[in-house]
Amino acid sequence: MSLKRVEIDKGWEFKQSTTLNNGTAKDYLPVSQFPTVAHLDLLHHKLIPDPYIDTNELDVLWVNDANWTYHTSFPSPSLSPGEKAGKHHPHTPLFLLLHPPFPIPWPKKY
Repeated sequence: MSLKRVEIDKGWEFKQSTTLNNGTAKDYLPVSQFPTVAHLDLLHHKLIPDPYIDTNELDVLWVNDANWTYHTSFPSPSLSPGEKAGKHHPHTPLFLLLHPPFPIPWPKKY
């Protein structure tokens, strides 16, 4: 069975899923780059001060404790009978929630 690659590096948005710090990013905002982390995206949108300047690190500790939701959409790959959709990234465990849901054969080991 051959692999079909679907690039998913475009169109990502993020938001805060908790109310820490009054829900600083409660609405979806575009990410600053891909791959990314919440600190970079919040800095890009000027929602937090640079943690590497003065004592700003103390002011943004809440970012580590908050939950973040990232999402994007991409066209569903066309699958032949017997083919299955899945994910593969050798270094980073990745959880994919696909809508509409269809079975994904997850590997037993990462």
